[in-house]
Amino acid sequence: EKTEKYNMERSAYFTTLGGFDTHGELHIGGKMYEINNAIGKFAEEMKDQQLWDNVTVVVVSEFGRTLQSNGQGTDHGWGGNYFMFGGGLKGRKMLGKFPEHLRQHQGYDVNCGRGRYVPTTPWEGVWNAISEWWGLDKEARERILPNMKNFPASTLFSMDEVYES
Repeated sequence: EKTEKYNMERSAYFTTLGGFDTHGELHIGGKMYEINNAIGKFAEEMKDQQLWDNVTVVVVSEFGRTLQSNGQGTDHGWGGNYFMFGGGLKGRKMLGKFPEHLRQHQGYDVNCGRGRYVPTTPWEGVWNAISEWWGLDKEARERILPNMKNFPASTLFSMDEVYES
């Protein structure tokens, strides 16, 4: 549905929060409190405006972190996670492939050692569902997600998998 103020059906907004460098220490509790507080107030405002069912929030990091310590903190890794929330989502579930276990052993190609994990779900997986929810057809999604063709369809989430309706 169109919003009167902006005369558009869907809007995208982007924000950042730095300060998560954990090479030397793992003390990010204050940052997590800051995020929780901001998200809580945003959700409350969207609910007050009766817009919550039209909102999807995606929280991502630009890179993963190792699960194993470097002695003081963690180093850059490959696999990370995203989380999504909003009023219209099918919530309380994990999408993608979660490792069967976290230890490294022969024949298990996801753990590369030192707690570094190869991603099993592409960035395009999440954005395929969101762009479909925005009303983009397959051709348009392929234009805005040009690497989508490089991944199996099973790793690209659909709107039906992610959204209630």
